[in-house]
Amino acid sequence: ARAEAMIAAAQRALAADEPDRALVYLEEAANEQDVADLEYGRAVALARLGQVDRALEACERQLRRDPDHAQARALRQSLLEQHGVGAGV
Repeated sequence: ARAEAMIAAAQRALAADEPDRALVYLEEAANEQDVADLEYGRAVALARLGQVDRALEACERQLRRDPDHAQARALRQSLLEQHGVGAGV
């Protein structure tokens, strides 16, 4: 239950445009257990902080865990297109 509370806090932080705070909550959640959308949440926060390489790595981890995760796939594609890396991959 603690991990879910940390995920919820991270989502609130992202909604408040506080990605740095969201990452702290997500790191705490990661220490608790393997949570389904954890890497996607990290990817969103990292992208908002301008850490594109790390955001792409988090997307890749999410997609390895769940290849059909539409949001992670879309974020990955958007990051690749925005930064001119392998568009269409």
